[in-house]
Amino acid sequence: MLSKFKENRKKIVVVFVCLMAVIIAVTVGVFVYRNSDKVKVKNYLEMGSRYLSEMQYEQAIVEFTKAFELDPDNPVVTGNLVTAYSDWADALVEEENYDKAIEILTQGYELTGDESLNAQITEIRDSVEAEKAKKAKERFDELARNIRLEMDEIYTETDGSSVYRTFDERAAVYAPVINDLNEYVDLIIEHPDFISEKLNFEVFYDSDIRGIAMTFDMMGVDAVIVGPDVIYTALASLYLHIGDYESCLDARSKLAEYTGDDSILTEHSTSDAAFNRIYDKYGRMLHWESKDTGANPEDRSYSDASGDYITSLQRYDGFFEKAEFDNGRIVSLDDPTCIYTYSYSGDTVTATVVKHDTGYTFTKQFRINKYGKEIEGSSVEQ
Repeated sequence: MLSKFKENRKKIVVVFVCLMAVIIAVTVGVFVYRNSDKVKVKNYLEMGSRYLSEMQYEQAIVEFTKAFELDPDNPVVTGNLVTAYSDWADALVEEENYDKAIEILTQGYELTGDESLNAQITEIRDSVEAEKAKKAKERFDELARNIRLEMDEIYTETDGSSVYRTFDERAAVYAPVINDLNEYVDLIIEHPDFISEKLNFEVFYDSDIRGIAMTFDMMGVDAVIVGPDVIYTALASLYLHIGDYESCLDARSKLAEYTGDDSILTEHSTSDAAFNRIYDKYGRMLHWESKDTGANPEDRSYSDASGDYITSLQRYDGFFEKAEFDNGRIVSLDDPTCIYTYSYSGDTVTATVVKHDTGYTFTKQFRINKYGKEIEGSSVEQ
């Protein structure tokens, strides 16, 4: 009996051992199967596809990349990874986040070498450049219209009486057109194709702001397509008239570089059919003389450009005129007939006038607009 019990116990132990061996083998087999590269790839693909369907592109790429690292030659794996990069870039483009889209596509291309991603990069870049060019042209056309209208107003409102305003007052008035001119010329330099044809014009190398404004005025509202030379000339003149000599010289330096004429950066002369003229490096006229052989030998103009503006000027018939300025604003004028002394109260100018021949004194009072031009309400007090 005991012997039979022992025999049965041995059988049970053997069965148990065999059963445990089977369980261990199955467990090991399952573990090995579950941890095989093939299964891992399958799991990564399933997880990545789930993220991709939920538009969680970054997480999808993480999962697909794990699969790609295990099986880089599997076209299904590569295709899913490329799709994730491409779809994420498309979503970023929809948000107009072009730089990030290109960054993502570049990462994908460097990882997979898939040319479709590289082609997508080129497509985005071309699209961005085309959109930039379109917006730049729209802004360019807008600036051209603005500048023409602004310069037309300067031409209409600015004459010799602009000297009734200080440099700072003029700077505030001219700021918009100066900003527009600077932006305009930057766009022309960046996009030279915006100018379809070169217009024939005479560059004003001097500080005649009204003459420059007239150049724009003659072109019409829809034809203000001028080159950098005219813009630099206009900027130099505007800067001179607001007392910004450094910016004036900078604009004239750019004009010299563009035209190839370095002479305008030193004392220089120009000549036409009627006159010879001499200018300083800021474009201020120092001297002119008539070429008319019948002209009075005294018909010569000499200017002293050491002050805010011209401080002396010899005019026709030998009359000599002197003017003094303070911060760009005229404070006294001695002409062939009278001596004027100016005082200011807001927009009202009062001139005390003394006649040379009789010594008679009277005051002249008038208001000025933002450009310094005399406007309605002028009066003379005897």
